[in-house]
Amino acid sequence: MLCLILIAPFLRAQGDSAIRFETNLTWAQVGAKAEEEQRLIFLDLYTEWCGPCKRLEKEVFSRKAVGDAFNDRFVNCRMDAEKGEGIDLARRYRVTAYPSLIFTDAEGNLVYTVQGYQGAEELLIHAEMALSESKSGKPLGQWDLEYADRNTDRTWLAGYIAKRNLVRLDNNQLLEDYFGLQDSVEWMNPENLELVAGCSGLELSSPVLAMIADRFQEIPASEDTVHFFQSRLMGIFDGAINPPFLEAIRDKNTKLLEETVVPFYEALWPDSVRGMPWYQKQDGDKWRYIYCQQTGDVETLVPVAQRYLDAYYFDLDPAAFPRLDSLLFAQSKSTLAKQGMDPESEMIRFMLEHCVTDDHLNRLMGAAEAVLAHSENPDHLSKALVWARRANEIRDSNATRLLLEGLREKLEQTASGH
Repeated sequence: MLCLILIAPFLRAQGDSAIRFETNLTWAQVGAKAEEEQRLIFLDLYTEWCGPCKRLEKEVFSRKAVGDAFNDRFVNCRMDAEKGEGIDLARRYRVTAYPSLIFTDAEGNLVYTVQGYQGAEELLIHAEMALSESKSGKPLGQWDLEYADRNTDRTWLAGYIAKRNLVRLDNNQLLEDYFGLQDSVEWMNPENLELVAGCSGLELSSPVLAMIADRFQEIPASEDTVHFFQSRLMGIFDGAINPPFLEAIRDKNTKLLEETVVPFYEALWPDSVRGMPWYQKQDGDKWRYIYCQQTGDVETLVPVAQRYLDAYYFDLDPAAFPRLDSLLFAQSKSTLAKQGMDPESEMIRFMLEHCVTDDHLNRLMGAAEAVLAHSENPDHLSKALVWARRANEIRDSNATRLLLEGLREKLEQTASGH
């Protein structure tokens, strides 16, 4: 999300202009037009039942900044992935989710792709990345053609994985093949972990993910390295755990939570992990806490939240939070710069300089709000009042004051029997 600020200046002007899609051309005709005009093709593959697809069309494609950027530089095409040529295109580009936003050259060779709803800022970033990738000298289609003859070449395979990471394609099997070409003593080398950190869609069942989790403490504990893995690998681990975690919430399946999600994080982030700041640490109680919040299980939430909040959210003076927020920002500068972002931009500065403070507020207020909404138990309400007071100490705001007021009123009502 930090990338979003890069193109914010282009979004200030809005009007009636929108992306102009070539709705009356076949795919072959779209390619011919792109060839004639020396442009890339932007293909939006959607379905009629896809809510995010409709939002994208209504909220993003209609914006002047987006329309101006895409109309000037791409031949734009939209197709229903379940009708006509869209069926073949979805199969050709291995589409697994919608909307699927695909950039190709005039011959239809894949240059770049991204799936899911994208805000205007995000979409413009992806457009710039597609244009940059098209000038790289070796588009993904050429790598694909070489795969059969080069898939045991370790150096080549690393390049192929990096290329596919760039266009957010599934690399689960390729990573497994790549690590299989090395001795185990090499697995935790920074260049290998860089490939994993750039991977999209790594699954919890991946042997590579399990290996990194098991050997996480072997990562050199220099400041830059540790911060790199805090900010990059954490997202990979969270992405892998999200499907079973969301399934557990949907089905209210406590067994799945305790047998899959909790053990993974308790193994990954033991207390002895070097260089792991307490304000970024994750453990099993964090996920139990979120699970109980989402399922409304207040009876379980209260003791879990008590353990979790006591361990991480009550041991600092409120005056220390701004300092820690600034420290995190300072640590992030080199990582952001390596990713081509401006660490001094106003939005990034705001987000990072409030990261620790906001994390505390979200956890404390989330637990207190869940109790307020779902419990009449005076003991629960009293504990929630403690959490709300702590939140108000950290940041005195209308939200924290309203929460305190609501809890006090409910406690009075329960005490009086109303």
